[in-house]
Amino acid sequence: MYKQTEPKFSFSATDIVGMIFAPLGLFFALLGLMLRGADRLFLLIFGGVGLIFLLTGTAMLLFGWQKRKLLRRIVAEGHFITATVTSVQPNYNVRVNGRCPYFAECCFTDPVTGAIHLFRSQNIYFDPTSLLMDASVRVYCKDGDYRHYYVDVNSLLPEIKKH
Repeated sequence: MYKQTEPKFSFSATDIVGMIFAPLGLFFALLGLMLRGADRLFLLIFGGVGLIFLLTGTAMLLFGWQKRKLLRRIVAEGHFITATVTSVQPNYNVRVNGRCPYFAECCFTDPVTGAIHLFRSQNIYFDPTSLLMDASVRVYCKDGDYRHYYVDVNSLLPEIKKH
């Protein structure tokens, strides 16, 4: 039985850096503007650096928000293909508390063109190899456009409660 799930997202490194940069930038920009009576160099340093941090942090937060919004829209439209999980591998690009999360790699062969498409799931923070290997999973995407997709491995995984 397949259960429909809402896409689940975790904070990416870009989101975390944006959450730090935006408030810090706002603080320094306001500090630079409030101390107008001080030296111009002081205003330029605090205001300028604060503005750069504010714009950078805001851009990072907007980028993550846009990506999550796009994936929610793709899932809500409901167009999906069924792919087979071919491997579960550690994601060595990310390390949380000294451990790497896992991702599932899925394979789909386009019946029209014969092209093989590989998709990667979001990070999974436990080893799901025994649960996912050779399973069929839904990959939500726009009609015929495989650049933006969401692999719905959460529908196959059990509910996890950490204590």
